[in-house]
Amino acid sequence: MFDNLLHFGLASSLNAHNSNVKSHKRRRRRRGNSKTSSSVQSLMPKEKSEKETAPSVLPASSNPKEPIGQWVSHVWYIDSGAHRHMTGHRSFLFDFVEKFEGYVKMADSRLRRIEGHGSITDGKYVIKQMRYVRGLAYNMFISSQFCDNGFWCKQFMCGATVNTEDETPVLIARRTGNLYTTVFRCIPQTHPQFEDLSHPDNKICLLAKATKADSWLWHQRLCHQNFKDMNKLVSRGLVSGLPETRLSKDTLCSACELGKMKRSSHPPKLETNCRSPLDMLHMDLCGPMRIESLARKKYMLVLVDEFSRFTWLEFLRAKSDAADRIIAFIKRIQVSLNLKVKKLRSDNGTEFRNTKLHSFLEDVGISHNFSAVRTPQQNGVVERKNRTLVEAARSMMAHSGVPKSFWAEAVATACYTQNHTLIVKRTGKTAYEMIEKHPSDYDLPILTGPIIVPAAPGTSTTSVSYDAFVTESTSEATTSAQNTTPEPVVSPPQISSNEQPSGASPEPVVAQTSTPVRAPIPEAAPLPSPSTSQRSYAQVVREPKLEVVLNIEPLGRAISVWSRSHPPSHIIGSPSRNVQTRSSKKSDNLGLFACFLSEFEPSEINQALSDPDWVRAMQDELAEFERNKVWRLVKRPWGKSIIGLKRIFRNKKDENNLVIRNKARLVAKGFLQQEGIDYDETFPPVARIEAIRIFLVYAAHKNMMVYQMDVKCAFLNGVLHEEVYVEQPEGFVDPRFPDHVSALDKALYGLKQAPRAWYETLTIYLLEAGYKKGTIDPTLFLRKLGDDLIIVQIYMDDIIFASTKPELCKEFEHTMKSQFQMSMMGELTFFLGLQVRQFPEGIFINQSKYVHDLLTRFDVVGSNSAATPMSRSFQMDADLSGKPVDLKKYRAMIGSLLYLTASRPDIVFSTGVYARYQCDPRDSHLKAVKRILRYLKGTPDFGLWYPKGSSFELIGYTDSDHAGCKLDRKSTSGACQFLGNKLVSWSSRKQNCVSLSTAEAEYIAAACCCSQILWMKTQLADFGYTMNRTPIYCDSQSAIQITANPVQHSKTKHIDIRYHFIKDHVEKGNIELYFVESDLQLADLFTKAFDEKRHFFLLSKLGMLDLPPNV
Repeated sequence: MFDNLLHFGLASSLNAHNSNVKSHKRRRRRRGNSKTSSSVQSLMPKEKSEKETAPSVLPASSNPKEPIGQWVSHVWYIDSGAHRHMTGHRSFLFDFVEKFEGYVKMADSRLRRIEGHGSITDGKYVIKQMRYVRGLAYNMFISSQFCDNGFWCKQFMCGATVNTEDETPVLIARRTGNLYTTVFRCIPQTHPQFEDLSHPDNKICLLAKATKADSWLWHQRLCHQNFKDMNKLVSRGLVSGLPETRLSKDTLCSACELGKMKRSSHPPKLETNCRSPLDMLHMDLCGPMRIESLARKKYMLVLVDEFSRFTWLEFLRAKSDAADRIIAFIKRIQVSLNLKVKKLRSDNGTEFRNTKLHSFLEDVGISHNFSAVRTPQQNGVVERKNRTLVEAARSMMAHSGVPKSFWAEAVATACYTQNHTLIVKRTGKTAYEMIEKHPSDYDLPILTGPIIVPAAPGTSTTSVSYDAFVTESTSEATTSAQNTTPEPVVSPPQISSNEQPSGASPEPVVAQTSTPVRAPIPEAAPLPSPSTSQRSYAQVVREPKLEVVLNIEPLGRAISVWSRSHPPSHIIGSPSRNVQTRSSKKSDNLGLFACFLSEFEPSEINQALSDPDWVRAMQDELAEFERNKVWRLVKRPWGKSIIGLKRIFRNKKDENNLVIRNKARLVAKGFLQQEGIDYDETFPPVARIEAIRIFLVYAAHKNMMVYQMDVKCAFLNGVLHEEVYVEQPEGFVDPRFPDHVSALDKALYGLKQAPRAWYETLTIYLLEAGYKKGTIDPTLFLRKLGDDLIIVQIYMDDIIFASTKPELCKEFEHTMKSQFQMSMMGELTFFLGLQVRQFPEGIFINQSKYVHDLLTRFDVVGSNSAATPMSRSFQMDADLSGKPVDLKKYRAMIGSLLYLTASRPDIVFSTGVYARYQCDPRDSHLKAVKRILRYLKGTPDFGLWYPKGSSFELIGYTDSDHAGCKLDRKSTSGACQFLGNKLVSWSSRKQNCVSLSTAEAEYIAAACCCSQILWMKTQLADFGYTMNRTPIYCDSQSAIQITANPVQHSKTKHIDIRYHFIKDHVEKGNIELYFVESDLQLADLFTKAFDEKRHFFLLSKLGMLDLPPNV
């Protein structure tokens, strides 16, 4: 019990107090005032009147002529020895909480029970946490509690004062004996004007003062809302979850200064004629934004209800979408709130003033008011809301450091927060409460960024953090009135109580499946799945897509592994394809970058010089010149050609289309060079796409992790053997020698010999480091250390590498960094346009990002998807009577599709057929090409799956379509090559001669497949594999017999001799031809079109899967 005692420091003064009480009683008996029992009169000194003793602070709403009996005046003592304010008068307290809180030990050692706490007020000030002690004869204010609440207590010889921080007096006490006494006029709950005098607008709440860190934490949590409004939310109890403390700031918030810069404000609309929600909606369209959002939106439609000030947002791709979205919004909001929209107000933009919207409003009886031209003040409600939203969004982004493409998420978060927290002056309620008719229970956003406490003016407020702002229930979708929390598209990860990220993705479970066939056809790749149920491939690839919530997980300790200018490579998730529901969402990791980069690409040097990000990029480029000793400043030589320079500004993006690096290349105008004088050799070897796939297949077979690195300013390392002079770069001319030129010792971008010089420099260095160059592939480098092997593949300045021993990868990284400026990009995720996802079960490659770009570029997003890329019944011909189409557009579509075939063998044949009509395309050809795009719309995430640990035998399939071309009756050769069950190479080409029979066409196709097999065998020899008697499967017995027959007869003697080399390799035992039935001929996909069932059957055997990015 004694642990709950509160000890007071009045013991030494009780005798004086008792003597005063006795003397007052004697005086009262002498005056004959027996009816007066007020303890105020009994304790007041005789020589001072009540008016002289009262504090200087009077109730703001009291009438001076009002009888003092309606107010309860009482003497209070200001003491420093106790812990809490105390009183013995229950009638003083309101908002009383009855709760046992311990005991009070009196000076005579008696114990009195603390029965609860409440608040008292005098009409101007409210004092909270006042303890009620039954039977306590005197009232006490405690100076330490005032100090904890942010007030100043000063004690003097003759009295004491309690002041606010700005020296405004709250209480004035005089010294009586050894005690400080004052009179505080409490308003009892029985007072007729108690409700008005205790209203939040008529009092100042003396709350406990929050710490500096807590104040700034809540300021950032509430989207940088001002402290006055936050304190109103606390004092009025409008939002549950906020601490009952007084929030204060000691200096300006740097993020608010950046985010809330503004012009002079418009005059406010003081009154409204609206009497209910939706009487008047104000609309405005913001945009186009300089940077697209994550969902590729560039416009923001803001709608504000004048009565409640509730705000809705719509994010648009194009300005022309505004009318449709407004119509849909009006229909939806009228049903949600069961109210009618009566009026709309907007400016005169064409997005609002158009026939479509006007017709709809006329039909439903909604009047539309327009503001005067160039007078945004007349639409001030929504104009002011625009500024409020943008300021809050900019403040959040300035604080958290997320990329600028997150502007839509930030605005949606600000809108959601302000709807729940901003108070409408007219009613004293939040916009949410006025719409939904009940107070808000605000679901607070979780902060994963640092809690930034702004420093004092003149000191640095910069905070560098790799954590990103993550909110709950934010979206680029419309904020619905029916469900006022925005549709969740960005959800937070699991956050611990101290608001730090935690958790990890679970490892997937593998379920092995296989399909036996009569010929040794590659088995279906094992499909990783966390469930025990197995489904057919047709179920997997044709499964309807569900919208999957994307969880953004902030970067943690892994961020230090990669450099700032490259994206961290994360495993995005398990390559499973289970039946998905909205309630069972998978967590994904998305690398976010802490630094802002410029999103636009300047076309001229003057534009770049005005942007600090591009200036920094140019300075970094010149710093590389100095480090590599690229040039020397010399006098302008006589009789030598001087090559000009040009700046090329490009943004380097990752697989998520986020800018990861601003590249300001200083490029030489190489077209001015003269062959034999300024350069000799120019050709640089580059890796074939088949070599890249063989590299990945070998890594999967050996269960290796593939890593990637990038050489910064690679060409600057190439040594020049010719004498080359260039002008000084524009904007960076040496003021001391403006007429000098630069003599190049190293190569520059744009020079004819620059790629060759870089390749030679890199090759020499790797050979000296102990690596061996590939026999047939000069871009492949290998190094063996006992039983371990490290393989390196280069493509200009991009390098991928893998090893059976992880330590060798680290060693290679250090080797490269010791010689060149490198950017270690971690695990391979994006290379030469291929999206590479590495899982414990295998490697998946596709080009889904490029597919989405194609659909948007050629305006196929809104079209219906097609089941197959090519109609089986369609007969393609020249169609000379058809309507000509845009030649440039047709060729662009064909070229884009050919680039996509690097990971999509399912469109190789159809693209090759339609490419034959590029010289004179017609409308029928364009429709056929668009069918391929519509097929891609239905299968954007298809790709190749390379399972780990599977077999590694080289197998080939060959087929032909005899006289398939209707123009010249030439046949089409199709072939594909596997390493185990992993497809690495495929082709579909029209033969360059007319075949007289099916056997002849199949024989020529087999010869083409043989040549590819021989190249792959040489390539695999560098990896340590020697393969003899490689099988090639053909569905023509006649073609097989031709290869085995050494005699040329009348039906084969006319075949070009170049195709007969397959006979020689069959005789030597390098190749063997086997017969396979047509139903199991996998190369059929590269020679003809099929129906949907046959098409997807072949895709399953080729090892193609549909793995969305969220899996």
